[in-house]
Amino acid sequence: MYRVPELRKLSREHNDALTLARDVRWARLSGEGWLERRAAYELAAAWQVAMQAHFSDEERVLRPHFTDDERADFDAQHDRLRTAFAALVATVVEREADADLAADLADALRTHVRWEEQDLYPALQTRLQPEAWAKVGAALGQ
Repeated sequence: MYRVPELRKLSREHNDALTLARDVRWARLSGEGWLERRAAYELAAAWQVAMQAHFSDEERVLRPHFTDDERADFDAQHDRLRTAFAALVATVVEREADADLAADLADALRTHVRWEEQDLYPALQTRLQPEAWAKVGAALGQ
């Protein structure tokens, strides 16, 4: 799917999130506890290293351009995901990554990313004018 240049970095990050979600799912299907825990650790680490910043960038830069309905859906999804990631990170801190929580979180993350890529970003691409995209790009450091 075509992305304006200003959204390409965020879309690449979405692809990374989908890869992590897939890895958690595959680990779950393997039935190997150690693999499930490792995938949970990797998901928690990705949140701390990259995904929190991604969420913040979207909230800071893109959110002002959403319709009221889009903003409500976006906020609700981000809030649920932040809560779930906090819970997952807490299990990692306790030295026992929760594979069940990671699997549920991976499913929610996959659903969220697909919504943004299939609905939200295309809507923005049709609405925003070049001047607005220039501001988005500048705010994202592009």
